[in-house]
Amino acid sequence: MKLVKVVDGHYQDDAGNTLSLAEIDSRFAEQILASTLVRRIEKQHLDVDAAHWQKTIDISATAGQPLSFITLRKHLPEPLPSDWTVDELNASEVLVTLHDNCAFKVDSYRALPVKSAGQLPSGFEPSELYNARFHPRGLAMTIVGVTDALRATGIDWQTIMQHVAPDEVAVFAGSIM
Repeated sequence: MKLVKVVDGHYQDDAGNTLSLAEIDSRFAEQILASTLVRRIEKQHLDVDAAHWQKTIDISATAGQPLSFITLRKHLPEPLPSDWTVDELNASEVLVTLHDNCAFKVDSYRALPVKSAGQLPSGFEPSELYNARFHPRGLAMTIVGVTDALRATGIDWQTIMQHVAPDEVAVFAGSIM
């Protein structure tokens, strides 16, 4: 959340003011609680009021007349529906004639029924703690968690590496994918 940092063993706010634990609690407790635990999904991760969606549109010709449209050849579905005829217009465009009803998917947006979830604290970006190189958020959190767990053992990294093969560590971290 980057509200407080430790400098020379003292807590400081972003302006560099030294804070006691009581001051941290009084200034930031409400913000910390509002930005942790189960809460509304943050828009930077997913817009729950306008999630990308596709709607199906059923199209039919009027009074037995076939329906035609022009499109690029590379946009044709494979295989072609059996009730479509395709006539070449030029090197890249075709005239498609539909002889029956057809369903199309079109881009749309909708509000999701579930709008909250357990999330990492607001502002916490696990990929900032190491050279993430475009790792997905879940993998970045796994790497940070494993690193924290290994450091918390109190065992020197070289001692761990003498007893655990690199592939065993890599398999654990890769399982999140």
